[in-house]
Amino acid sequence: MFEALDARRLFATITGTLWTDADGSTTFDTGETPLKAATVFIDANANGRYDSGELTMLTDKSGIYQFKDVSAGDYLIGAIAPTGNGQTTPGPNGTVKGSFDIQLTGISTLNATEQRAFNDAATRLESIITGDLPAAGSARNIDDIRIDISVDSIDGDGGTLAEGGPDSTRVASGLPYTGDITFDKADIPTLISEGHLVDTITHEMLHVLGFGTIWSDLGVITGEGTRNPRFTGEAATKEYDALFRSTAGSVPVESKGGDGTADGHWPEASFVEELMTGFSEDAGVVEPLSRITVASLEDIGYTVNLNAADVWDPINHTSTVTTPLDFGGKAFERRVTVAKNDTSANIDFGYRADTAPRLGTITATAATLGESFTLSASNIRDAESDNVIGVSFYGETNGIAGLQGGRGGDLLLGSVDSATNGTWRTTASTAGLAAGQQTIYAVATDALGLSGRGSTVTTLTAPPPPTRPNPVVTTRTSRSTARLQWRDRSTNEIGFRVQLLTDDGTIIQSFNVPADTAAVDLVGLTRGTFYTARVRSYGYGGASAYTRAERFRV
Repeated sequence: MFEALDARRLFATITGTLWTDADGSTTFDTGETPLKAATVFIDANANGRYDSGELTMLTDKSGIYQFKDVSAGDYLIGAIAPTGNGQTTPGPNGTVKGSFDIQLTGISTLNATEQRAFNDAATRLESIITGDLPAAGSARNIDDIRIDISVDSIDGDGGTLAEGGPDSTRVASGLPYTGDITFDKADIPTLISEGHLVDTITHEMLHVLGFGTIWSDLGVITGEGTRNPRFTGEAATKEYDALFRSTAGSVPVESKGGDGTADGHWPEASFVEELMTGFSEDAGVVEPLSRITVASLEDIGYTVNLNAADVWDPINHTSTVTTPLDFGGKAFERRVTVAKNDTSANIDFGYRADTAPRLGTITATAATLGESFTLSASNIRDAESDNVIGVSFYGETNGIAGLQGGRGGDLLLGSVDSATNGTWRTTASTAGLAAGQQTIYAVATDALGLSGRGSTVTTLTAPPPPTRPNPVVTTRTSRSTARLQWRDRSTNEIGFRVQLLTDDGTIIQSFNVPADTAAVDLVGLTRGTFYTARVRSYGYGGASAYTRAERFRV
């Protein structure tokens, strides 16, 4: 006798382990500790973070989690890292590899921190662009884009941070398949100290992908070169109208900043902190990659995941930013494909806490303002035996306790990326420092992050004031001009202060001229009027007395 059975669908189980990977080997070794009561979740909307309503569970005392009775399909399994830890497995930085691939060339010449920043930026964009593009290049070996990276001198600290754009585009779609990015080597230490290196790399990679660089070719921008350029893509406009509570029908584009900024970025005035404005933010300011930017990529031909954008409120200027570099309680993920009646197991997440290198000794030679002095750091140890890749020296100048780098922070005195016999040494200028006791910080960087600081106190002495110039004479050279001349009697001045007064003592001109100057023309004078003129020298040690006033008439 046979019984008729209902059709049955067998379900699968996804299981794995979380543990402390003490030796960073990516394997769960004898003696290493499992992580119990750690959160694991299924990232249903694929946005790289846990959201309310997504299925979660806690690991047991052995660090094991199990999602039972899952049906066939693709799943993103996320695990929350303990604060202060980074993931060692599976995959680099716990990122999820999609169909879109960014190939990087030239990064082998960079140090470990810079290489990781470029890889993190590429990984972030690979999680945003999800669709594969046709292979390109003469040998059809580029899938999907190749970006050549270089570091060079552009315009020194604080100017143009980097330059990037596409080199070759596909005929059918117009989307790039090669591009290049050049970073100004003078700006990289500041970008690291401000926490904006990955942001800036991501910004330039988006330009290589076509943001602002192929808009005109694809016909998605109007009003170029005017005061009101607009991006007309339908998807970006929809997101802009939602976020800005607008009915504008298009997205405003930056009109200021000149070539390289105008017509290729979102406007700073309204987008302010958003990643794709033309101006980098100060240290500590979050630069979100908004749904508007992600949607603009859809408008130019990419397949994107809008949920991978950062949460951003441009009205109240609040944001929640996700990043693949997770040292502090964010989610790592792994893609799992479950076939019918399959059991997918061993989705293991290892975590390794990185402690900063300890800096034992910092010294500074005595110095006189206006001269240079030597800073040294030594006895640096890293608990995980990570390579120490650099030491930066800062002077306390902003009056805020602790070390603040970047604009508005303390004064960067110098950085060095190699040691001689275990000592990291640099020659620093005293410019920007005052005479007296100075607190100097040294910050050591390992391959995974910044250290705490060591400090020392050094005395900077002020030189005597420069000698007063003498004598001062004037010679009329035209109806409205007179030449003022003096003899420079000092060797330590920074410059001279020149004052022109009316006959009753009212100052009508007051300006500085550089050191070693001995004459200046006084212009804009009124014929028949009596004037007096005087000069003094000034330097790090103060200013001299003014010369005896010279009375003259033009």
